[in-house]
Amino acid sequence: MSGQIMWGKFAVWSTITDMAAVMASGWGIMTWSTPTEQQFYDALSPELKRKMDDVRAQRAGKNEIRDKLELTCRAPVHQTRWCGQTNSPRQRQIPGIGNV
Repeated sequence: MSGQIMWGKFAVWSTITDMAAVMASGWGIMTWSTPTEQQFYDALSPELKRKMDDVRAQRAGKNEIRDKLELTCRAPVHQTRWCGQTNSPRQRQIPGIGNV
């Protein structure tokens, strides 16, 4: 009986090590064959490089807008102006309720 248990342990252990070896070799092949971003950019045609530069410039603009929004969100609460806090002379009249 103990011989069967040993074979079972060996089968499970060998399966686990085989799976780990396959995953490690797959990861190695992927990292070896995938080009870096700079290698990919260098392989592009001049027209596609211009388009890529335009996309990068747009991303930089969006990052500036995002940074401004984050700074605005960090403003103290007492500086926040809500709709009811405006100093507008015009107010709506609702019959039966009054000024809104």
